[in-house]
Amino acid sequence: MPPALSVRLWWPGTARSLPSRARLSVSAAAAVRTARQSWEPRPPRRRVPVTEDEAAALRRRPPNRPEARCLSVAVLGIPNSGKSTLINRLLSWPVCSVSSKVHTTQTNSRAALTIGDTQLVLEDTPGLVTDAERRRHRLDPATTTEPLSALRRADLVCVLHDVSDPRCRAGLSPKVQRLLFSEPSRPAVLVLTKVDMLARKRRLLELTRQLTDGLVDGVPILAEEKKPRPRRLDPARLLRDVANTDGNSSDGESRQPPDVALDREEQLRAAGVELAEGYVDRGGPPPPLNPEHRRLVLAGQADQLSESELDALSRRWRAWPLFRRVFMTAALEGAGVSALTDYLLSAARPAGWRVSGELVTDRRPRQLAEDVVRAALLEHLPAEVPYCITCQVTQWDQGAADVLAVEMRLQCTRMQHSRVVLRKIRAVARDAEQRLRDAFRAEVTLRLDVRPSPPGWGGDRL
Repeated sequence: MPPALSVRLWWPGTARSLPSRARLSVSAAAAVRTARQSWEPRPPRRRVPVTEDEAAALRRRPPNRPEARCLSVAVLGIPNSGKSTLINRLLSWPVCSVSSKVHTTQTNSRAALTIGDTQLVLEDTPGLVTDAERRRHRLDPATTTEPLSALRRADLVCVLHDVSDPRCRAGLSPKVQRLLFSEPSRPAVLVLTKVDMLARKRRLLELTRQLTDGLVDGVPILAEEKKPRPRRLDPARLLRDVANTDGNSSDGESRQPPDVALDREEQLRAAGVELAEGYVDRGGPPPPLNPEHRRLVLAGQADQLSESELDALSRRWRAWPLFRRVFMTAALEGAGVSALTDYLLSAARPAGWRVSGELVTDRRPRQLAEDVVRAALLEHLPAEVPYCITCQVTQWDQGAADVLAVEMRLQCTRMQHSRVVLRKIRAVARDAEQRLRDAFRAEVTLRLDVRPSPPGWGGDRL
């Protein structure tokens, strides 16, 4: 054991030593280790800027790592599949607005996770919708184009699939398929979300095989051998099977093969209905899979197919065999998230950081606050009411005690919506204020000003 030494520690950046009371008796090995750690670069302090000047200064600040590694990840999925919740769990910071209703996220937003020399840039995207769905829900026109833009900017794509939704168990959504068809060479991983809500966990392996077409990173998924269940003998059923084998049914009529129904398009044309060019029947059964169309998509030649052919292929072929990994997560509980984080960090490649290591999100402070209040409205107000409210910051002041005072106007399109908001305003304000504290990690006071669109009707303030 090395002898104990009396070591005088020097304060970094100064020419004087610490006071005499700071002298420590430590071992020689501990002294060398302390001196080495004092010269190592400290990790940047993560934060969400509170003021516009602070946010602009952090955006202009260059990355401070010479041997940096970076990975840009686009998180895609249908509405309410858990994209924002998963990103918040990966960051351990609630910077993406979440609620129990669909279309909480309507614009792309980037969040950064910096660990050592590696930075993960996670891009949250709106839920995939068609043009008809966008018009029905009165969404921003950019909602249908921003997921594709995020896909083309990303180094890796995370496709989220909600296993708790029975409608999603038949396969990948055709809207997800159309995006994957556009960039088949882009590396992609499949993330099964909300697995804690699935009662039969054995269903996950079967669902994975169905969604990946039986291939993950080129390796086939072995099917589980099912043991045949012993069949209970039923005398009446045995007699009926014997009669059917002889060609006669139980009611004395011979079984005839059912007539093959005509194609729906042919039926409509036979009835004299004029179909527009590029007509696709979305209500009938999916068309048969065309192997040649499938081969062209996997080869990156989807541009040789028409829109109707791509639409038919996405409805019939609801699997993607080019996924590199499959992860099973429950973001609310944190299950499976660490494995996904480790994989993303290992997939990062040498490249400059996209944002400063101190930034958690690139959202402007006021824009982040408006999204937080809107998510609280979606959580507490019924039906279509929160979708008809516009949030706008009218006052933003950080006092001397580092208390952020925010005042926001809620503009309602209908007077009856204003009455509904006023009945729930206290619960909305409390929830939104706590969300703002969690996002900015600072003390926040929030005042909401509810105003209907018709002029002459005074607003009520909380």
